[in-house]
Amino acid sequence: MFQEINMVDVLPGQADAFAAAFIEVSARLRTVPGCRAVELLRCVETPDRFQVRVSWDRIEDHVEHYPMTETAAAIRAMLSPLIAGAQLAHYEVVPLH
Repeated sequence: MFQEINMVDVLPGQADAFAAAFIEVSARLRTVPGCRAVELLRCVETPDRFQVRVSWDRIEDHVEHYPMTETAAAIRAMLSPLIAGAQLAHYEVVPLH
């Protein structure tokens, strides 16, 4: 399993709008093949900063398949106007046993 982690800075004053839009798109994102879970965290110290975590079965599900879907286009259209900047990284889950 892989985690896609996005550090997202939204435009000033748009944090509540971003959170509301993300709640709406998260249901659609969960229907994409390979997507296991979606999580949104808001920074306490910097309220216009969020961390978006998406769990994928395989990295290919996110990198190769997801970007070409209608769902991806719809999500970008809803969220992009609210985002000032974002940084993406992929992480592999390390078993702790």
